[in-house]
Amino acid sequence: MMGGRALDVGCGCHGRFLRLLELRGYAVEGLDVSARMIALARERLPHITFHHADVCVWEPEGRYDLISAWDCLWHLPLARCAEVLTKLCGALAPGGVFIFTFGGLDAPEERLDASMGVPVNYSTLGVSLTLQTLAATGCVCRHLEYDQLPEKHVFVIVQRV
Repeated sequence: MMGGRALDVGCGCHGRFLRLLELRGYAVEGLDVSARMIALARERLPHITFHHADVCVWEPEGRYDLISAWDCLWHLPLARCAEVLTKLCGALAPGGVFIFTFGGLDAPEERLDASMGVPVNYSTLGVSLTLQTLAATGCVCRHLEYDQLPEKHVFVIVQRV
């Protein structure tokens, strides 16, 4: 799949995914909860549309051919994880692809970690519940990989059928 409309959730300030997608013909948009990250991203990539919003309350306008959410969804409260996955899958155009990472545990888990100074939320639905949630949206898992063993870091590629 080349071209179309793409969204990078938790885009941060560097635009790493946005630039890659743009080079492949996508009309790209970024979404981040941090005003500072969005401001820095706009300085680097002033021609791109950025949404300063919390993905839990943000509502997509239209459909996307590709959505990425790398290393950001596990910072959601556990109670919002299934809802956000459902929303993002619902924002996919038919045939659209969603690439994201999550914690590859066997069961749901949530914890706060202040090892970097401020308390940060980490949560996961776990592998089984994540796959069940995705299937309920009409998406099919095309790839699931533990990519940082021994860490339980999983990336997944799903497609709306």
